[in-house]
This record gives sequence, C-alpha cells and structure tokens, in this order.
Amino acid sequence: MNKFNSNKKGFVLLARRSLDVGGSSPKGFTLLETIIYIALTAFLLTSALITSYQIIDSSSFLNKKAISQGEADFLFKKIEWAMNSASSIVTPAAGGSGSSAKIIRGPDTIEFSSVSQNINMTVNAGSPVILNSQVVIVNNLSFEHIHVSGKPDGLKTNITLNNNVFTSTIFLKY
Repeated sequence: MNKFNSNKKGFVLLARRSLDVGGSSPKGFTLLETIIYIALTAFLLTSALITSYQIIDSSSFLNKKAISQGEADFLFKKIEWAMNSASSIVTPAAGGSGSSAKIIRGPDTIEFSSVSQNINMTVNAGSPVILNSQVVIVNNLSFEHIHVSGKPDGLKTNITLNNNVFTSTIFLKY
C-alpha cells in the first residue's frame, strides 16, 4: 500500500497514521467502563426476561379463564334448555338450595348434579352424562329455587370452574 496520496493539484499528502506510542490516547475500554456496560446489559436482560415471563404467565391465565367462560356458557345453555319447556322445579324445594336440581320437562325428569368434579345430567333416572369437558375442574355447583308468589319459579345456578365463579338465573316459562 502506498504511503503517499496525491491530490488534484499535484501535492503529495502523507496518509494519516497513528504514531502515538506513548499511550496518551485510550485504545480500549477501561475496567470501570466494562463493568458498567456489563451491569447495564445484565439489568436490561433481566428486565426483558421478567417482562417476557409476565406476558407468558398472563397469557396462560387468560387462556384458562376463556376456557372456563366457554364451558360455563355451555353448561348454562344446557340448564336453560332443560328449563325452556319445564313445568316445575322439584329440587331444591321452593325457597331452598342444594347441590343438585331436578326439573320436570314434559314427560321427562332431568337432574343436574356434581359428581367427582364433573357436572352430570341424568334423564329419567338413566345413565348420567358428563356435561363438562376434561380441561375444567368443577370446584362447586349449587342451585337455589327462587319462588315468588304469582310469578314463575326460577333456578339460580352457581358454578365454580377452575376457581372461577359463574352465576345465572333462569325462570320457568309459562
């Protein structure tokens, strides 16, 4: 490589080179600067990891909540279906509450109950059918028979799925 370059006017210029041998200008990072950069990088990485974990954790929580909500909607629709053409609520007794509900719907008797963390529906004392999916755990199921003189009876249902409480009230239709 040529040490000299010529400009347009014909002058010869010496190429710039660092001739500093005495160490008066820094040629790298000092130990203090390196420690500060490492600490700053560690802080940023730690913050990023904590934020990522919180996002993933909240996403999982919201997914479980959405599954529970969908399952509760399905279960309430099933109870609403049974109440749609029902003529009476047998259990719980008027004004009472219990862990199962028995409804007279036409010629059929339909019972809803909780067994082994599942909600079962039994029609005419036949084999029980599990209504909920396996991804949810039924923590609690309770019914309250709402009776007001001169008005249709109602059934207030409280369902706890995966520790999320859902409530619905459905009235008989005359």
